[in-house]
Amino acid sequence: MTMTPETSLKDIGGLAGPKRELEGLIFALKSPDLHFRWGTKPPRGVLLYGPAGTGKTLLSKALARESGAVFST
Repeated sequence: MTMTPETSLKDIGGLAGPKRELEGLIFALKSPDLHFRWGTKPPRGVLLYGPAGTGKTLLSKALARESGAVFST
């Protein structure tokens, strides 16, 4: 199932470090032209890992919404 999530980074409490990392990734995904000017490749994905219940799915839904990507389960 694919969807556009309604969760944004502002909806997530805590997780300041991971949210800061994702903000940089969101900028990179929204500005692929900068990568071409710099001669680098834009990111194609992200790997979130950790124990259950730490917010990985919530962060990935926020990443999808903020970057305009589709979230697939």
